[in-house]
Parts: sequence; structure tokens; C-alpha cells
Amino acid sequence: MKILRRLIYVVIVLQNLLYKNNECAVDQNAFLSTDYYSEFLTSEFTDETTVTPTATPTEEDYYDSWKLTTKVNIKVFYEPLCTNNKINVMDKLQLIVENLNAYVDIELYPYGFSEIKDTEDGIECYNELDPVCYGCKLHACALDIIQNHTAAVLYNICLAERVEEKDIDECGASLSIDSKQIKTCADNNQGNKLLKYYREKSLEINYSYVPYIMINGLEIQIMDINIICRSFINPPPPCFLGLNSNQNN
Repeated sequence: MKILRRLIYVVIVLQNLLYKNNECAVDQNAFLSTDYYSEFLTSEFTDETTVTPTATPTEEDYYDSWKLTTKVNIKVFYEPLCTNNKINVMDKLQLIVENLNAYVDIELYPYGFSEIKDTEDGIECYNELDPVCYGCKLHACALDIIQNHTAAVLYNICLAERVEEKDIDECGASLSIDSKQIKTCADNNQGNKLLKYYREKSLEINYSYVPYIMINGLEIQIMDINIICRSFINPPPPCFLGLNSNQNN
């Protein structure tokens, strides 16, 4: 089974690379759901800059203003092995975790367009050898099992483009996480139950492509840390005091 899953995995990766107009693709020029975020993306404010305050308040002023700031909610609906996950979302999401983790609520919904079938007990992958569906179960199980939510998010970022057993273990080892329980979950009915939950949540949104991103309930087309900073009522200290140097990576 592992060998067949690996072969299917290779085929899917090649398909994502060869066919850019599949359901994973995001049209970078697509009209955004609100002029509010469209203004962000058409301005000169890009990844190459950081938020610059109009005045020069002290560091203490920044932290005082943060007390009045509500966390920004980030929802990401996605599926593993979708090339655009890594290019457009996961790398940027990791940057957000590294800089703004204390100030955002990140919700991941691993389902995408998984091919599933209904059963007497709920749902299961239409083909258990399908690495995309299996990857969704891995991600869902990680979110359910890893008690530290930030660690679970980072684990799933690591697994965005790979689902082979060695990759699962390597991602776990890099975060000091025992991946055995996650794999067990994905291989049994617990994984199917979690997949059903994320399927229901995804159908509520009824998106037409993935990755599909929502910031404070509004659709955006590009995951951008500067958009996140501009989404705060009062931007938190990292938005003003400098982001990590790898922001342009």
C-alpha cells in the first residue's frame, strides 16, 4: 500500500506542476471580495516594506495600544499536495506564526476537494491510496492530537507538500512531536470522523478554489503579513518594531 500511495503521490505532484489552471490555482488578479482588501494589494505596501507609523511613539506606547487590539482571525481552507499551498499560503503563514502568533487566531481546514464516499459509519476516502485524502486526514489528526495549537499549525505547514511516512516522521522530529499517534489516527475511523468535520465546515463556505483564505470573515486572494497588520484596529508591536528578516523569502 505504501508503494502504491507513493506512486500516486508522484503523479499528483506532477499534475500540479504541469496543469496550472486546476482547482488549486489562485488567480492573483481576481477581484477581491471587498474594496477594503483590494486597496491593500494595489497600494505600494508590499512584502518588501513594513508598517510605518505616522508618528514616532515609544515601545511602551506600542504595548499600551495593543491592550485595545482584538486578535485577527485567519481561516485557511486547503488540501495537501496542492502546489499553491506552499507558494501562496504556507510559507507566508509560517512567517505570520513567527511574528504575530500572540496576536492572531489561526484556523486550518484541511479538506479542499478531497474525493470521499459515504459509508454506514460516516465517510471515508474514495480511494484509501489517494495521498491527498490521506494527507487531509493526517492534517486533521494533527490538529486534533497535538495539544499545542501553534505546534500543530507548524506541523501541518511542514507537511503541506508531502505525505510519505518518512516526511511525517521528519516533520514530527523537527518539532519534537511523536507522529506515531497521528499516523494511527489517520489510518483508522478517527481520521474519517475528523475528515467529515472538515468536509462539513468546508461545504459551509462553498469555495470554488483552494487554498481559500479568510481574514476576519472576509475573503482575500493572497496571504500577506502586511495585510494582517493592517487588519488590526491597533496593530501590535511586531508590525511597527520590525518583522523577522526572512519576510521576503
